[in-house]
Order: sequence, then structure tokens, then C-alpha cells
Amino acid sequence: MSSDDVEFREIAKWDPGFTKQVKNFVEPFINRWFRSEVRGLDHIPTGGGALIVSNHSGGMFTPDVLVFASGFYNKFGYDRPLYTLAHYGSRSFDGGLVQCAQ
Repeated sequence: MSSDDVEFREIAKWDPGFTKQVKNFVEPFINRWFRSEVRGLDHIPTGGGALIVSNHSGGMFTPDVLVFASGFYNKFGYDRPLYTLAHYGSRSFDGGLVQCAQ
């Protein structure tokens, strides 16, 4: 399998229309509740990849991705996917909630 095959499969999962709907739904709440401001988007290259690392202190429920994604898509549009990573500990916490609910 070539790296082109892997890249195509990942891009094929990308749904700009769905992303736009979610962003448009969430953005007013994020802007009103957090009154956030995303700065420095001009430092992100207009093409290719970029690694952006956030520093947060909100524990498990940080709004970093929602706040950043809103600014990112407002600047770059929906033709450029934004991928996120999380520590595996966030998944174990969710799993604990699911197990408790059962």
C-alpha cells in the first residue's frame, strides 16, 4: 500500500458540508460563552500541513478544538481538513462513563 492510498482514504472520509453545519451550529455558543479570540492564523501556511499545539488547563472538557476550528474555517474555508489528536486517557474516561451508564 502506498502513502498515496492512505492519504486518499483519509481525504475520502472528509465531509466539508457536515463540518460547516457543525461549525455554524456551535460557533454562536462558543463565541458567546467563551468570548474567545483566535490570533496568529496568518502564521499558518496557506498550503500543505501544519502542526498546531494548544496549551490548555481545562482538564477533560477543554473547548480548544471548537474555538480554534471556528477561527480556522473562517480563515481557510472548508476545503482544508483540520485533524485533531487527544491523549488516550480521554478515551478511557469516556469509556468509564459508558460503562457506568450501562
